[in-house]
Amino acid sequence: MKKHLLFFVSSILYLSQTSSAQIFSKRDKLFGATVGLSFSSDNNVPATPYPNQHSNNIAFMPSFAWAIKDNLALGIKGNFSYNRTVVKSPTQKYIYSSLHTGPELFLRKYKALKDRFGIFFNHGIEFIYATNTGRLNRDKTTVTTWGGGYNFAPGAFYKFGERFLGEANFGGASLQYSKNNDGSKSFDAGINFLSYFNVGIQYIIPGKKS
Repeated sequence: MKKHLLFFVSSILYLSQTSSAQIFSKRDKLFGATVGLSFSSDNNVPATPYPNQHSNNIAFMPSFAWAIKDNLALGIKGNFSYNRTVVKSPTQKYIYSSLHTGPELFLRKYKALKDRFGIFFNHGIEFIYATNTGRLNRDKTTVTTWGGGYNFAPGAFYKFGERFLGEANFGGASLQYSKNNDGSKSFDAGINFLSYFNVGIQYIIPGKKS
């Protein structure tokens, strides 16, 4: 946890420094998309009634942004993700699946490190609508969730040419509030660097120069 907090603080300090290399210019536009995949499996979870657990997740996030300054973009993206987790015991099988959708407003700062390679820092305000389904053998329950939150996500990029950026994101920190259709509420905070991996591409559309 201390390492995660140190990384978070150092990222903010690094973000405040001035970058001399220009990745894109003020008034440019960025159009792109990000995809994410994650899989996990554990066949020997101790001290639980379901020792065999498998989980997979897929996500798709199209985005559009405006460069409000050189190397600083303000935009909106759509979040679409599906998660399915299966846990089993010798006599029972529980399947949990969730579908998450919703828009996100983001502010993203890019900083070149060397040649075409660099890092970025993404601050996002997201709105969430989710359908969560649980199935224990033949019994099924469905819960609908609304909510929102803030997330901070660092990443790396490589500029393939004048118009294309390849990007990778490796986790982040988040604060989320949610309310279910049964009236229950929850507030969650977490730091989950290196827990998932997303890759994407951005196309830079030149803007009109004054």
